[in-house]
This record gives sequence, structure tokens and C-alpha cells, in this order.
Amino acid sequence: MGNKWFSALASFTASRIFVVMLILILTIIWGYAWVWMKIGLDYMGPLTFSALRFSVGALTLLLLLWGLRRLTFQNLHWKPLLILGLLQTTLVYALIMYGMRFVEAGKSSIILYTMPIWSSLLASYFLNEKLG
Repeated sequence: MGNKWFSALASFTASRIFVVMLILILTIIWGYAWVWMKIGLDYMGPLTFSALRFSVGALTLLLLLWGLRRLTFQNLHWKPLLILGLLQTTLVYALIMYGMRFVEAGKSSIILYTMPIWSSLLASYFLNEKLG
């Protein structure tokens, strides 16, 4: 009985350590991506860089989904998805890339990822929204 409990605990701990390590690796890669984006701006414009970046990402994901046989086109609303992808992702990062021409990579990442905090504080002040 005790051996099963120890085995389950060891398995849980090993899987938990694995997940923590994956999160740590992802955080390092994600954080260092800002440096690579800044370097990429030396070789191409911000709109070209963003278009290339998201085209490669979208194509990779589509091929992966197609390979896993998870890509279905039934009931897929192309127009809203395209508008959302262009405005929420591509345009935002194109503007970020444009701004990175004038600001360091670290400052731009901090500005971007603290935006929900600033938006909440400004909405509370100007729109009298309650923070909760």
C-alpha cells in the first residue's frame, strides 16, 4: 500500500517538475523573442516582418492541424476570423514592431504586457468602472 502511494507521489512530483520546466523554457524563449524581433528590424520593415511572422505561424498551424486531421471547414466563419486575426494580432504586432524602431526591446515588452493594468486603471478613473 505504501509503495503505491510513494509511486503516485513520485509520478506527480516528476510531472509537476516537468510542467514547471516547460513553463520556464517557454518564458525564456518568449522573453528572448523580443530581442530577435529588434534584430529582425535591421533587415526588414515592421509591416513586412509582422506579415512574414504571422504568415509562417498561420501556415505552420494549418499544416499541423491538417496533418493531425483536426482541420475542418464546416461551420467556419471565415470573415470574422480574418478580421479578428488582422486587427487583434497582425495589426497590433505591426504597430509594436514599428514602435520598437524607437524603443528598446525590453521597454516595449514591458509596455505591452502591462497594458491590461494601465487599461484597468484608466477605465476606473475616466469611465468610473469598478475594479474587482
